[in-house]
Amino acid sequence: MSTTMKKIHLLLRTTLLLVATSWIAACSSDELDPQTGHGNTISLTTSLDGMRGVNILQTTQLNSGVKVGVFGIAGSSVLTNGNNSPYSVSGSVLSADVAEMEWPSKGSVTLYAYAPYQTGWIYNSANEFAVAKDQSTDAGYLASDLVYGVPTSNPVAQTADAVVLKFKHQMARLKIVIQNESDIDISNAKVLVSNTKIAMTFNPSTGAIGEATGDVADITALATLGTSTAAYVALVPQTVAAGTVLVQLVSDEKTFQVRLANAVTFVSGKSYTLIVRIGSDDIDSDLNDEDASMPAQSRDN
Repeated sequence: MSTTMKKIHLLLRTTLLLVATSWIAACSSDELDPQTGHGNTISLTTSLDGMRGVNILQTTQLNSGVKVGVFGIAGSSVLTNGNNSPYSVSGSVLSADVAEMEWPSKGSVTLYAYAPYQTGWIYNSANEFAVAKDQSTDAGYLASDLVYGVPTSNPVAQTADAVVLKFKHQMARLKIVIQNESDIDISNAKVLVSNTKIAMTFNPSTGAIGEATGDVADITALATLGTSTAAYVALVPQTVAAGTVLVQLVSDEKTFQVRLANAVTFVSGKSYTLIVRIGSDDIDSDLNDEDASMPAQSRDN
């Protein structure tokens, strides 16, 4: 083989090696290739654990219309458009209200998300949260149903695929089932959950829930019972002492009160059912821990 031919073969092999090396570097999991056409936008979708039932709010996905707060952290720095940025829910897709976050030039990103959206929250701080005193509407309940979502693995290596944020409920849920076995008309009764603290703190970077704080308050589960047989509230996790009046049915004719026979600890992510039976002369009740992740609220009972 001539000297000229050897030089051509050597040049060709060197060129191919350089091309292969460049392609491998561009396809590293820590750095997106700007030539792929996918761009550097961080796409987000959601799932929601521990829901069951039919005709209920927030089953396996967040409710449409709920605003989500998202944090994106690269190393020790907050990403542009990743500092408690508001996102809107449409099915399982999250869309930024202002601008989407983008992957940094290289490296992974840590993601934290929560709902409902709160202004002024800091990702690595204990932020104040309170459930609504009026949960008789869907809006009031959803404003109280704090959920928290992170990827399966955090931080997340750069990818053109959507990152799934897996949400879980942080509040406890109390379902109140009302069985009227008397002739007393309670259709106009207001259903109240009483003597629970409604405030706490939450840290998005750790998922840590602070102790229930502040004064106790009445939470309106239903403004008017009507033909309903059940009411629902989201509660800040806490222990309520024995002898406490937990539920009240306030009607024009009479006020019924349910006192706890024993202390009850309402645990984050769990659902509890209180069955209230109203007789002609008395009232009794049973409180059960459903021992399952919290179901969503139903308005169709």
